[in-house]
Amino acid sequence: MKTRLLLPVVGFAVGALLGVVTPRVQADLIVQGISVSASATGSHLHPQGWPEMTPGYPLNLAEVGEFAFSFTYREKVVGIADFDLTGLSGGPAFLTFDVGQAGGWFDSLPGDVCKAFWDAGDPAGCNSYPFFGTIAIDEAAGIDLVCLEELAPCDEHLWIFWGGGSIAGALGTFSTVGMEAGDTLSFDITPIINARIGEGSTSLGVQLAPITDPGGGAWMFANFRLTTTDDTRRVPEPSTLALLGVGLLGLGRMVRNKFPS
Repeated sequence: MKTRLLLPVVGFAVGALLGVVTPRVQADLIVQGISVSASATGSHLHPQGWPEMTPGYPLNLAEVGEFAFSFTYREKVVGIADFDLTGLSGGPAFLTFDVGQAGGWFDSLPGDVCKAFWDAGDPAGCNSYPFFGTIAIDEAAGIDLVCLEELAPCDEHLWIFWGGGSIAGALGTFSTVGMEAGDTLSFDITPIINARIGEGSTSLGVQLAPITDPGGGAWMFANFRLTTTDDTRRVPEPSTLALLGVGLLGLGRMVRNKFPS
């Protein structure tokens, strides 16, 4: 009888462990996006700078946060993504992207060293550490990233693909507290997608921008896409895996002690 009671407990623990370490099947893809990093003023891209594109430019990575040479030169950086809506029909749609890196493009110094310079009041022209706060997700009008996708020279100003972009509406916010590289985040934007498709729009622009003062830090996001379902996933913390492992080991020993072979 005791064996019958313990077996479900062991099975539950094994299932919990497998649920943590086994990745879920990725949500179905609607359309892949194009993304870049840019100065919030729209004057240049990151990390390449002003203003031309060249083959090899790292597309589909979006830096969000800040870059500073000093406290008098602090530049807010936003991530921009563009989605082609041509031929799509209405239905459930989630904005999904991955957390690529805890820190920004400018990694000339290790994150802890870079942060120490900032804390000492002497920014060192790097942003290789993360900030912990809130990021806004907004719909941005007037974005056209086609010239970037083709790696063709754009106009002398970012406006030819940023389009003098303006915020058209809020899509949501999220906290970077507890966020890890490798996490996947999803946000339900079904009403916005259906509205734009209904209006005959052929593209959707999205901007990620820090709400909290980044304090010289940044995050990198990648693989922007529209999916049919919520694909949110969190990388399990080592302590969680260790705790589950210890629990399984303890259950195994208890079974052996109570029911020796």
